[in-house]
Amino acid sequence: MKEIQLIMDQNSAVVASDITGTVAINYDGRFDGIQVNTYITGSSEQVIFTNVDGKTVSLLTRLYVNRDVIGDKRSFRFTARVDKSSQKDSKIRFRAAIIQEHKEVVSDTVFVPLRV
Repeated sequence: MKEIQLIMDQNSAVVASDITGTVAINYDGRFDGIQVNTYITGSSEQVIFTNVDGKTVSLLTRLYVNRDVIGDKRSFRFTARVDKSSQKDSKIRFRAAIIQEHKEVVSDTVFVPLRV
């Protein structure tokens, strides 16, 4: 297994529906937290994070989860959504990175096709 792995529950996403995934951590070194960034290719639209491990959040494009919140379970689940998109052929890039002292240690990237 990779040191950090981004696992999406869906192979594609539909506008105005939930996109769920898991960030799994297999990193033995020190780290401060995990950052998940999103970007929709060819568009200025934004992804909204709505839930992290059962807790409601409202964050645009970037999610940061502190190591204290992750604890010993070494993973967390998230829910995101795209409320609108004007592009027919676009993809959502999800990128999870382990952060230590404001520096990225290792990352994983997944692209999910977005259907309008």
